[in-house]
Amino acid sequence: MTPIKQGKYEFNHESLIAVRNQIGMTQRKMAETLNIPPNTLSRWENGTTVPDAKYLAAFYSIAKEHGITPSFFEIRGKAQNFKYQLIVLWDFQVSGTPASWVQYEHNIIQTELQKRFSSMTPLMKVFTHKTQDKAAIELDKLGWTVFEGGNEIFNDIIQNAKSDSGHNPEGTVLVLISRDDKFVELINELKNNGVIIYIISPPVYNNKLFEVVGQANSIPWSPASAENPKRPIANSFGWLWGVPNN
Repeated sequence: MTPIKQGKYEFNHESLIAVRNQIGMTQRKMAETLNIPPNTLSRWENGTTVPDAKYLAAFYSIAKEHGITPSFFEIRGKAQNFKYQLIVLWDFQVSGTPASWVQYEHNIIQTELQKRFSSMTPLMKVFTHKTQDKAAIELDKLGWTVFEGGNEIFNDIIQNAKSDSGHNPEGTVLVLISRDDKFVELINELKNNGVIIYIISPPVYNNKLFEVVGQANSIPWSPASAENPKRPIANSFGWLWGVPNN
């Protein structure tokens, strides 16, 4: 079979995210509107797969109904000219955090980012379990691109980390928020490619994520509310803190 000749233009998966954000629609709601599983939309948005013409036309129609003209295609190779970028990937799937506490945890993360990367605008992605639908809605409101799924979320995080940093690895800072030491192999691979890795994680003694990135790039998750606890509540990492004073 004769291979397909590559044209001048290629599909820009980030255009799907841009349209959905402009409409103000969650990933789950957009998937329902298109009558597709949320995981399918997640894979389109992270560039793992590409929608066929039928769904691309449907997506275009939804965008036009909201007064938006999407740009699904860009000149091939243009992505290689990305500026220095900050990527934040939040492994939220093992969290027991209620939706009412998402804003608080988001603020902690933003504070840490501002301390170190105040001049950079982050690309923020959060990976939730399909049972965390209420938290996912709150995260979407706060500007996170939400990826909802089941047991395959770990692989989705890996794919996003590689895809988002692959355009310009030496110009990429990636902040991974997780306690899962299964990401050590991914971190080593990205570091070898030139990506600068930071970890936000619990300050436990045997934290292998901190070991692999080094002390300078380790950000302990230390909520200020723990200084004045009123009642215990589980956070994203499964340990306890108190309710902050308002």
